Amino acid sequence: MLNLTLSPPPVPPPPPERIPVLLRQNSVVLDDDTVLCSFPFLNSVVFAAFCAAYCTWFLFSCWRVLSLVINKNLRIRIYALGVVVLVALPLQVVSLSFTVLWNPQDEIYGVVSLVVFLSAFFCAVTGEGILVIKPISDALDAGGHCCSWSSSRRQESLPPSLPEETKMEERDADVDLEFGLLPV
Repeated sequence: MLNLTLSPPPVPPPPPERIPVLLRQNSVVLDDDTVLCSFPFLNSVVFAAFCAAYCTWFLFSCWRVLSLVINKNLRIRIYALGVVVLVALPLQVVSLSFTVLWNPQDEIYGVVSLVVFLSAFFCAVTGEGILVIKPISDALDAGGHCCSWSSSRRQESLPPSLPEETKMEERDADVDLEFGLLPV
């Protein structure tokens, strides 16, 4: 009688780590089993490459837009947006790269992390102010008389109100479900 036993193939040992610990370390375990997160240097290198490409593209885009702008205030806003983005983004990359030099438990690591946060925050707030809030404010200023919401002005601009029953009868008479609105 033949006795065959099947066993799984032997597992080969893991390959040696080819990437140094400095490039791939993303956490630090302290003596009291506390785990602190850190930013790997390899991610900083990839982020720096993205930042270089993005800042170059953004700079050329700003130059193109500035060549078309005829309004002095808009030109100032574009300069401000360009300066903020072209300063804050590289500052964030450099600060993230410096975090590799210290342990997350050091105080200087917290300061550098705060610089990273503040640069991203300042860039986002300035971009929102220039690209969203200021154009809305300009549009409301240009609208002037139609954007006034005083109660007397609003009553003048509204059509005279009809009783609710009349409104419903008119809507039912003017709409055909198959063909849409009927000509009057």
